[in-house]
Amino acid sequence: MKCENATAYKVEGEVSSKLKSLVKEVETLCVENKIPFFFSAAIENNAEGTKYMNITRSGEPMGVLLADEQIITHEKVCRGFAVIMPEMMADITL
Repeated sequence: MKCENATAYKVEGEVSSKLKSLVKEVETLCVENKIPFFFSAAIENNAEGTKYMNITRSGEPMGVLLADEQIITHEKVCRGFAVIMPEMMADITL
């Protein structure tokens, strides 16, 4: 999607290294303690589009069953799945 007045930037160099290091530290801490998590950061942006860094560790592979599993939904959105709000869904009559 093109956006002519998008703020252009690219995370690189020392900031990129620091970000990756911190995210890896959070990931390690969460996995060691069986804490499901989702992380997303817009690491590059310009008029042509946005690039994201996404890291996901859902609960089920760790043996953690969440009462309200939203992490998988967040990951689906990152992969391009459309979200349809229940109030926007058409009624289906059989």
